[in-house]
Amino acid sequence: MATVRLTYFDGRGRAEGVRLLLAACLFQFTETLLQERQEYEKLLEDGKLMFHQVPLLEIDGLELVQTPAIVRYVARKGGLYGHSNEEKSKWDYAMTAPAGVEKNDFDSEYRRLSEELHQLRLEDKKAELRREIDRLKVKLTCEQDDHVNREVNQSEGQRRQDSGANGSGQQLGNMATVRLTYFDGRGLAEGVRLLLAACGIEFTETLLQERQEYEKLLEDGKLIFHQVPLLEIDGLELVQTPAIVRYVARKGGLDGHSNEEKSKIDMFYEGTRDFYSYFLKIGFLDPKEVLATAKAKALPRYLPIFDQVLKKNGTGFLVGDSMSLADIGLIEVLLSVTEYFGEETLSDYPSLKAFKSMMVSQERIAAFLKGPQKKRGNTDAYVATCRTVLKLDI
Repeated sequence: MATVRLTYFDGRGRAEGVRLLLAACLFQFTETLLQERQEYEKLLEDGKLMFHQVPLLEIDGLELVQTPAIVRYVARKGGLYGHSNEEKSKWDYAMTAPAGVEKNDFDSEYRRLSEELHQLRLEDKKAELRREIDRLKVKLTCEQDDHVNREVNQSEGQRRQDSGANGSGQQLGNMATVRLTYFDGRGLAEGVRLLLAACGIEFTETLLQERQEYEKLLEDGKLIFHQVPLLEIDGLELVQTPAIVRYVARKGGLDGHSNEEKSKIDMFYEGTRDFYSYFLKIGFLDPKEVLATAKAKALPRYLPIFDQVLKKNGTGFLVGDSMSLADIGLIEVLLSVTEYFGEETLSDYPSLKAFKSMMVSQERIAAFLKGPQKKRGNTDAYVATCRTVLKLDI
């Protein structure tokens, strides 16, 4: 295998898990340990740090940033990412366990999950093969969406995405009830709602209002990390937003094909989360101050990056020639950008402007944006409810 190089600092930080994973996969690697500002600036000049962040992993001719994208690429390459979508989702939410969870609680939960995964691997593989065959049959029988936007020169792959890869226009969500539990606001769940809609998965919502409702979820063991959103789907109870969206993206065919595509989708999606984080505290902190910070720091940093990625890819999408999770993450944050700062904010970014126009015209996304499940911005009532139910200090 070609040289694998990890660039970070002479410390643990965000890179120690990458080092441990590389070692577990028996991947030999070298390290560049940053000491001077000039070394970091050289990486920026060379275009190696897309989001101006380290660690950076150079592997298989790729330059990967965003730690979640890095570890998933390595885990897939090393065969440590699980087999079924269920296994992968458990891997995802175990990896993204919040720092606030007590170590003993996390250790016991990790052991439980490990035992579950072990049992899953011992189960009869015939059932898994049957599910895979059924999934392939659905894909083979999918039809083109009659209402696809004719103004966009889309490939066959995109037309397959627009029909939801569901077969004969069938809604994936009709197979069983899908329930999302959160608050009556956007927060960490709006991207989940948008993704479910884009995948054609119908869902119902439980909107928390009282502390007792949250405590009941804890008592029932539904919130293993004491956090929402919670998505109940396919008999699973998924928490941790990164795990939720990746499960849905895999189910809906929006997670890419090759390991390279998947890593790029991961990387760009995580970048959109960093961008979107500037808007999450609106209402919890002074909205004027939050938006001033977003305008001064986030817009000049992220808008040029994503405009350039779209321009370079040349298909209208961030990765490949069809919609992916990364595109859902980007349109979510662009909707906030234009809502708070106006459409003219994108006037200097033609690729982003075209992307937004194309995405909001997608039939399912357009229907969601006009429908009742799309939530308003952070209202005083939403903020008050979050503070009461979760006992927030902010």
